[in-house]
Amino acid sequence: MGLGNRRAQSAQAAAALWALAAVAATTSGATPALAAPDAVATPAPPPDAPPPVPAARPILRIALPDLQLTEVPPRWGTLIAHSLALELRKLEHTSVITDEEIRALLEHEAEKQLLACAQESCFSELADALGVDAIIIGTVAIVGDQHVFGIKRLDPVNARVVGQVTRRFQAGNGEELLVAIGPAVAELFADVPLRAGKTRGVAKEVAQRLNPPPLPPWVVVAGASTAGAAAVGSLATALLNLIQAEDLARYKASANPFVIATFNDKRGAVDASAIATWSLAGAAVAIGAATGVAALFTDFSESATAAEGP
Repeated sequence: MGLGNRRAQSAQAAAALWALAAVAATTSGATPALAAPDAVATPAPPPDAPPPVPAARPILRIALPDLQLTEVPPRWGTLIAHSLALELRKLEHTSVITDEEIRALLEHEAEKQLLACAQESCFSELADALGVDAIIIGTVAIVGDQHVFGIKRLDPVNARVVGQVTRRFQAGNGEELLVAIGPAVAELFADVPLRAGKTRGVAKEVAQRLNPPPLPPWVVVAGASTAGAAAVGSLATALLNLIQAEDLARYKASANPFVIATFNDKRGAVDASAIATWSLAGAAVAIGAATGVAALFTDFSESATAAEGP
């Protein structure tokens, strides 16, 4: 009986202690640990996966028809169009076809007529024929005392203008038009980076081709005169060579075969006149070609002639 009482008292004491522990845990916000749960193995984190490879940028196909020129020297237009094409080709993953290449790609005459059309509907048809993603329309004009340069980027798929840039400059020697090309392309294609190793802008050496130093008229006159004199001398030596050749043929047919010295002298004269003929003819052609090139860079205006003096 005494043993049973002690066991009952021990159980009551344990229950009281358990109740006190539960009250204390509830007051502190903790949950009494009734029993330690079985340990659960935590899976190891997966190894670092390689970063995803970015998708390659698709090739941007750009058509660059001939520039629309207004009161601009043709030489300027050709050089500006060439510089614009080079600047566009600096863009990464970009393919540019110029006016000459466009004409070669268009098979039918009706398609070639699209190049002469300035309406946006024509450009859409042109893009369909060429399979391009963008068309660049460039304009260069001299308006009063200003030079105007503008380019427009067309989206032929959605038939809309993506962007356009127009720059006006005080009329100069045309170099300001070349300087505007790099920033204009950068503004229109801000979403397209440059190719590795490329820098924006037209090289300064190109400006020298835009405005080569003019030559005085006397250079062309002197060159033409020299070429004419060489041509006349060539004709004269050619005639002399013909006469000497006929004389040598007659002498060979009738002369004493033992008179070798006279025959050799005549043959030497024929050879010398032949060499002189070809030399003068070559000089005439070379000087004439050089004079023709110089004429392209010669200022024949009255002001240049007056500057030469009497």
